[in-house]
Amino acid sequence: MLKALRFGKMRIMYHYLFEELYKEGEYKNLEPGHKMKRSLQLVNRLFGDKTVNFYDDYLDNCEEWCFASLRSVDFKNNPEAAREKINSWVASETDNQLKEFLDQGDVSKDTSLALISAVYFKKKWVKAFTKKGNGAAMFKDDTLPLGTIPHRQYQLPTEAQILEIPYENNHLSMLMILPNNSEDLQKLVDSITYEKIMEWTQLDNMIPTEVNVEMPSFKLQEKYDLEKALKALGITDLFSDKCDLSGMAPVPPKLKLSKVGKATNTDSLQRNHREHRKRESLRNFHTG
Repeated sequence: MLKALRFGKMRIMYHYLFEELYKEGEYKNLEPGHKMKRSLQLVNRLFGDKTVNFYDDYLDNCEEWCFASLRSVDFKNNPEAAREKINSWVASETDNQLKEFLDQGDVSKDTSLALISAVYFKKKWVKAFTKKGNGAAMFKDDTLPLGTIPHRQYQLPTEAQILEIPYENNHLSMLMILPNNSEDLQKLVDSITYEKIMEWTQLDNMIPTEVNVEMPSFKLQEKYDLEKALKALGITDLFSDKCDLSGMAPVPPKLKLSKVGKATNTDSLQRNHREHRKRESLRNFHTG
């Protein structure tokens, strides 16, 4: 697991980078209680059954590295009420964009701990798309027949095939990668790596200029099999009976990973094109 969490050639732990990102992000100085003003909201929390006494060291590490504190719920006697409580908390932390985070049956009376993680991003562009750019235009998706979709236009300072579109305050931006030939789209997607993106977006390779950009209104949703993804990273013992999770809580009960929820990514560009919304969520559960 430690090997899987290492990041690139620098061999720096991912959770260390995550902590630095959180500390240095534009949202670090926002006052508590002003969630609506946050452009990037990180939602992490542990929901543990009230009968399980988790070790202080484990809880301290979760809070230090993942910013996830523990809240007690009653899975054993009322799992449905616990599920509703979790969903209510996630909804309140994401501007009600994730209302049904957990489905019925995701937790049960045997659940000892639910690890909840979600990211909600909502940000306006530096310059909104103009209304006069509205209209239907042809678009192409390698997986769908040729069709039409509402488009808008935007004057953007770049001339490369990689466009960096700034969000409000210029602290964050969106990268759009457009292949010269639409037939090469999947080939391009398969070849993208972190190192290549860093190389492509170096200042020497990004030449500012004015171009006319057309973007469609869209909403995309994709679900990913987390178990398959984690196993591909080499994390396999976690899903077997030999996995030792005794560092989390005293034995008995013997904790094991019984279910890994799907990771869901929802991306939408509003029809008025004044803002971009993105929601990502993952759910995984330890049960005894």
